[in-house]
Amino acid sequence: MKALVTDKILTVEEYIQHELTAERRSEYINGQLFEMPGEKDINNELALQIFLLLAGQLKPKGYFLYVNDIKVAIPGENKFFYPDVFITREQKTEQNQYIKYAPELMVEIVSPGSHSHDYIDKYIEYTKIPSLHYYLIVEPETILITMYARSEEGWEVQKFTRLTDEISLPVLGANLLLKGIYAG
Repeated sequence: MKALVTDKILTVEEYIQHELTAERRSEYINGQLFEMPGEKDINNELALQIFLLLAGQLKPKGYFLYVNDIKVAIPGENKFFYPDVFITREQKTEQNQYIKYAPELMVEIVSPGSHSHDYIDKYIEYTKIPSLHYYLIVEPETILITMYARSEEGWEVQKFTRLTDEISLPVLGANLLLKGIYAG
């Protein structure tokens, strides 16, 4: 990711106002804006497939699902990210209409410009969120999903590489079949 050139460090309020009119989305880290790289159509298709697969299972349970345009805050830090997909039970309020604070599952679809950022930087930041149970990283060019799942011992990693694999999300009472994600 590349930092945007700005004259000053932006406040959170200035960042939110910037995002409302900006042509491209930017993530916010300690007052600096980092422009989001463009995505291929396959990234968008995978995010929508995951959204649709989860929506049927989780909306009836009171979850809200978001794709691409809602930010997630890292608690206690001035950092805001745009996951490709995330779910939360956080109730909608006037204060959280642009930024959510309690995601339970977050998904990133890797792009060439975000690979190490998704696997390293975002992993470090996302796992600081107390409400988060699962972080999925989806490779669009090959069948590979990496799942980080919170356990009593810490974060455990599991890799899924076959269309017949099923990702179990027991805390949410849901699952994802890779053949459903990579359909088409």
